[in-house]
Amino acid sequence: MIRIVTVEQMRALETSANDSGWTYADMMDKAGAAVAQAVLDRIPSPAGKRVVILTGSGNNGGDGLVAGRLLAEAGMQVAAYLVRERVVDDPLVTAVSERGALVARGQDDQRQRVLINLVAASDVLID
Repeated sequence: MIRIVTVEQMRALETSANDSGWTYADMMDKAGAAVAQAVLDRIPSPAGKRVVILTGSGNNGGDGLVAGRLLAEAGMQVAAYLVRERVVDDPLVTAVSERGALVARGQDDQRQRVLINLVAASDVLID
């Protein structure tokens, strides 16, 4: 694997961008849109295809939720699996849910059966 930047360098870049006026929300929107576009570029007929998005509690999870919202708007069947719980009333979770996505919480998924079934039935997996 080729590393372009380390985790510490990426955090510094994000902090610098935020300090210059690019909010973390702006960065999540841009990153999520890029992920969604990469999926749509590879799936010629996205309508009805199943995508599972694994999300954590941080900004990368936010990127995935943005991608999920956009993919749902493109007609894909989206499931967001919250590996780690996000803040209460997270607007990103609300936005993807309002577009018909299933939101499953890992903390409620004893023995990961929901996760296993979602992944087995998916056409696309975003982590």
